[in-house]
Amino acid sequence: MTKLLYRGHTYEQNLPEVGDAKQLRYHRDIYLQRQQQLRSSHQLTYRGRPYTSDRASISSTEGHFVYRGVSYTR
Repeated sequence: MTKLLYRGHTYEQNLPEVGDAKQLRYHRDIYLQRQQQLRSSHQLTYRGRPYTSDRASISSTEGHFVYRGVSYTR
């Protein structure tokens, strides 16, 4: 086995057996069905915080905005 060194500690590389490989499958119907489910839902979650994807709920489309330190005026 191959010995690895990380931050002063040695580790043995555990390679999977040849027969452990899994084949991934693509099912177009399942993919399209999940895409439709996502499109019908306007509620999104990012890092535990809820957001909406519905553009109609945006109340202010004009004004002065700052995003990541860059100023925008619309």
